[in-house]
Amino acid sequence: MLIQMRGGKRRVEHVRRRRIHPYIAHLAGALLAGVMLVSTTLAQARPIDPPDPDPCSRRNPPPGCTVGNPKGTLAGVTRDASGVHVSGAASDPDAAGPVEVTIEINGRYVGSVLANGPGGAFSGTVGARAGSEVCARAINRNKGEDVQIGCRRIDIQVDPFGAVDEVTSTAMGLRVRGWAIDPDTNAATSVHVYVDGQDRRLGVIASTDRPDVAAANPGYGSEHGFDITLPGSKLHTSVCVDAVNQGPGDLRRLGCGRVDRAISLLTLNIEGTHEEWTNDNGQGSVGIPWRERYRRLARWMAASGTLPDLIALQEVPARKFWVTPVPNLEPPDYESLFVIIDQIERLTGAHYRIAYLSADYVRNGWNSLYQGKALIYNADRLRNTTTLVNAFAVAHDNTTRVGVHMRTSWPCAVTSPEFAGHCNLIDSTSQTDREGRHWVSSYRNPTTGEWARGPAAAVFELVAAPGKHIIVFNVHANRWCPSNGDQCDLAADRADQLALRALVDEVTRVWGPRPKLIPPIVAGDFNGGVDMPTSDLSTREATLPDFNETKAENIDFVLGGKSSIYQSSYEPTVVGLTYPAREPFSTGAERGYCGSVGTVLADHCSVIAQYLPTE
Repeated sequence: MLIQMRGGKRRVEHVRRRRIHPYIAHLAGALLAGVMLVSTTLAQARPIDPPDPDPCSRRNPPPGCTVGNPKGTLAGVTRDASGVHVSGAASDPDAAGPVEVTIEINGRYVGSVLANGPGGAFSGTVGARAGSEVCARAINRNKGEDVQIGCRRIDIQVDPFGAVDEVTSTAMGLRVRGWAIDPDTNAATSVHVYVDGQDRRLGVIASTDRPDVAAANPGYGSEHGFDITLPGSKLHTSVCVDAVNQGPGDLRRLGCGRVDRAISLLTLNIEGTHEEWTNDNGQGSVGIPWRERYRRLARWMAASGTLPDLIALQEVPARKFWVTPVPNLEPPDYESLFVIIDQIERLTGAHYRIAYLSADYVRNGWNSLYQGKALIYNADRLRNTTTLVNAFAVAHDNTTRVGVHMRTSWPCAVTSPEFAGHCNLIDSTSQTDREGRHWVSSYRNPTTGEWARGPAAAVFELVAAPGKHIIVFNVHANRWCPSNGDQCDLAADRADQLALRALVDEVTRVWGPRPKLIPPIVAGDFNGGVDMPTSDLSTREATLPDFNETKAENIDFVLGGKSSIYQSSYEPTVVGLTYPAREPFSTGAERGYCGSVGTVLADHCSVIAQYLPTE
C-alpha cells in the first residue's frame, strides 16, 4: 500500500504483489539441499591436523617463548697491550655449535670472538678504540634474533698517557722528569720536550725504571719513565712533553710544568703610537701602525710559548687630543693595553690584568698626548697585593704631592664598542672604581721647578704560594737632556735617579715585616745606564749598588736586589735574554732597534729575565 499526498488530500493506492511460480520454488529448494549435503560430506572427509609440537614456532607464539634467541653474558672486560680482552658465555637454543659474539666499543664494531668453550664460554682479544662502554652481542642462528648479552663500563684509551712529574733547575740545566705509556704496546714510548713552545729534545725514549707506574698500570711493565736534563739556558715559562703514539690514536701532550716559584718579567718600551722606522736596506722609512706592533708582542709570546708573569711597559699611550690632522690618532684611554691583553688571550689562552697605567702630559706641539708607565701581569699565576699596605691614594693627576706615595691610575672611560667592559681588567680595591692603585715617587726638577711623576711600584704574590710577596719597580728615566745636543741638566738627572732610590727604600721598608718570595725587582727604560751624577755633578755613581744586573740591553735593564741585603724565601738564580734579536742599522739618530721592520716592537730591545730558586 502506498500513501501519497496530492492537493492536500491523502490518497491510498494498493500495490499488487507478484506470486512465485510453485515449480521455481521447488527447484531452488532442491539445489540448496544438494549444496548442504556436499559441504557436509567434504567436511567429514578432511583429515584432522596433529597437535603443534613447538608452540614457540608459531607466527604469534604464546608468552614465555624464547623464539630461539641466543642467551649469554659478558663477564669481564680488560685493556691490555694487545687490545681489549673480553670473556663470558653464549649459546643458541635451536642451533648446535659455536656462537659468534661481536664486540662494540661506544656503539662501533671492533671485532668478534667465538663462544665454543665448555658451556659456551668465550675468551678473546679484539681491537681497541677509544671509548667508555664495551658491549657484546650474540649472533642468532635459525629461529630468533641477535641479542645483546651485556655491557661493561671501562675507560679504553688508545692515545699515549702519562705525566710530567717535575721540572727543576739544576747546575746542569733544566731537569724534566715523568712517565709515558702507549696502551697499544708494552714497549717504551718516545717523547718530545718543548721549552716555551720550542723543541729542545725530540724522540727521547721513556724507558727508565718506574715501579710506581707499573703498580698503577698492571700489564705494561715498569720501563716507562723519562728523566731528561736540558743543558743551556734555564729561562722558561713552560716546559711541555708530548708522547709519540703507536698503533691507533694520536700524539698526546702528557702535561706541562715549570720550576716551582720561578718568577719571570718582561720589560718593553712600546714607544707610543705614531713612529717610523728605517727600512731594512737603509733606504727610506716606514710607519708601522701601533696596533700591528702591539699585536706582534702577543704573537711572539704565542709563537715562543713564553708567558711572562709580569710585563713592565713604558711610553704607553693613555689619551690623545689631536689638533693637527696626523695619521694614527688612536688609541684613546686604555686601548693600547686592551689590544695587547686581548691578543695574548686569543693566541695563548692566558689571562692578563692591568695593575696600573701611570700617565703624564707629554709636549707634542699643538697636540695633547698623555702617556706613561704600565704594568700588566698573568692573573693565572699572580695576585695583586699592592694595597695590603697603605691603601690611601691621591688622584692620578695630582701635581702637588711629591715624594713616595700611593696614587690612582689614569681613569678608564672607553668609548669603543670593541672594548666595552674592558675597564674591569684594571685592578681595584672596591671592585667598582677600577682605580689601579700603585706607588710612585714624584719630585720637582731642581732647575725648572717642573713636577715629575717618577718611577712606579706594585706588589704581587704567587697564587700557588700566597703570603710571600714580589715587589716590582717600573722605571722610565728622565735624563733631562735636550734633543738639540745641548748640555744635559745633570742636577735634574740626579733628582730623577734619587726618586728611584727613594721609592725602592720606602716601599721595601713598609713591606719589611711581610715575607718576600724573592728580593725586589727593578725593570724599565733607563735611557743610558743605571747610574746618576754625584752630588757635586763631577762624575757618576751607581743609583742602586744594592742590586745586581739581571739582564741589560744598552737602554733596558732588569735588576734584582742582593739577597744579602733584601731577605727573602730564597736567593734566586737569574737568567735572561732579549727579543727580538738585535740587528745593526747605520741610519737614523736612534735606529739601533731590535729586529727587522717585520719584527720590530719599538726603537730598542725588550728584555726578559727569570728568577729561579737556588739550585
